[in-house]
Amino acid sequence: MANQEKLCGNKDCDRWVQIGTGSHTINRTQTDYCSFYCRLYTEQGLSKVAVPDTLGRNNMRFPPIERWCDACGKTIELIWNDHRSNRCFCDRTCHFKMRSDKSVRRPELRYQMLRLMRDHPQEVWNIHEISDLLDKSLNRYRVNWRILSQVLRVLKSEKDSPIEQIEQGVYRLKAEAYRGPLLRFVSRNGS
Repeated sequence: MANQEKLCGNKDCDRWVQIGTGSHTINRTQTDYCSFYCRLYTEQGLSKVAVPDTLGRNNMRFPPIERWCDACGKTIELIWNDHRSNRCFCDRTCHFKMRSDKSVRRPELRYQMLRLMRDHPQEVWNIHEISDLLDKSLNRYRVNWRILSQVLRVLKSEKDSPIEQIEQGVYRLKAEAYRGPLLRFVSRNGS
């Protein structure tokens, strides 16, 4: 299979779109943009701002974009660089809260699936599309549609489920999943 590379959909960005590079700053949810930051930058119609340096020159920089932490709900800033453009947690404590949750089986897989469905521009998802994108971006688990259908069946059966099934094998997120932290839907204790 040939490596398909394309430029980011953000006209001000010159980075390549890469999914599944193995880096800790990996783009796990975007197929048309290099990062979640660039997607928000384009959707909100933002432009670069002039920032003066010590010599008085105005350098054009990307502005920070506010988002909430997926564990505690605090406000965090997305910044256009490799380390903070796909950020989802305010600190390592919140990140490890998700990874060490023992109330459910494979909480990271549940979280990554919900994050993909929330952060990607596509609204309706086929189980095979979810499994293909997650298999490219996750190194921790081998993912196929059978595993995800089991996870989705369990998620859909819970009382505060963020997922609704449209037809056999086709799902979408409910409106409340787009607001607030995602970890409340991942763990049984509500985090």
